[in-house]
Formats: sequence, C-alpha cells, structure tokens
Amino acid sequence: MDKAAFIYKEETDTYYCPMGQPLTFSKTQPYQRDSGQGTYRIYEPANCAGCPLAPQCLRKGQEKRKISRDEYDGMRERVAARLHTPAGQEAYAKRMAVAESPFGIIKQTMNFRRFLLRGIAK
Repeated sequence: MDKAAFIYKEETDTYYCPMGQPLTFSKTQPYQRDSGQGTYRIYEPANCAGCPLAPQCLRKGQEKRKISRDEYDGMRERVAARLHTPAGQEAYAKRMAVAESPFGIIKQTMNFRRFLLRGIAK
C-alpha cells in the first residue's frame, strides 16, 4: 500500500492508516544522497496484528508498517496542493510553453536529437 493512503496530521505529528490506526513518531534516521544529506522521521503503529489490510499493507516478514518523512515532505505536499488549484494549473500550462519550447526548437530546427553526458560529471 502506498504512503499516499496514509493521512498525516501536522498538529499531532502523527500518520493515520486507512483503518484509523495511529502511526506515531519513533526515531530519526540519517540519509545520504548525491544532492546532500538529511534526516528521515520514522513513524510506526503500536500494533498491526489482526488488521484486515495487513496483506496489502505489509511486506513479507514485516510485523508492522513503517512510514518515513523527510524535512521536504511538507513542502512537497503544499506544492502539490497549489498545483491542483485553477491558478496552479494555469501557471503549469505557462511553464510548459515557456520551459519546454526551447527543447522542441533545438530538436526540430537544429536537428539535435541527443544530449550526451558521457565524460561529464553530473
């Protein structure tokens, strides 16, 4: 089951599963990526035993579900909510015309179909 099925309540810092079971904060876990480092907050329920959604929710050998949240999840949720408004849809449509046109021009007019990154550090 996807993380999107779980509801996050910011005021209590708690996730709720589709069956209403609270997943409370249990620990932090550092991570390292190419773009930098950060910290995940891990949320766990008290117990998942007997839940009718356990076969869809839990992986093989897992006793309870864990949800992770990094420091950017709140920002991602706010941006997604803004994109679903009429003003957000209009801004996204403008972005498609402004930002994507140069790539189309390069491909069609200049017949430049491939961008090779071999040998260049990403």
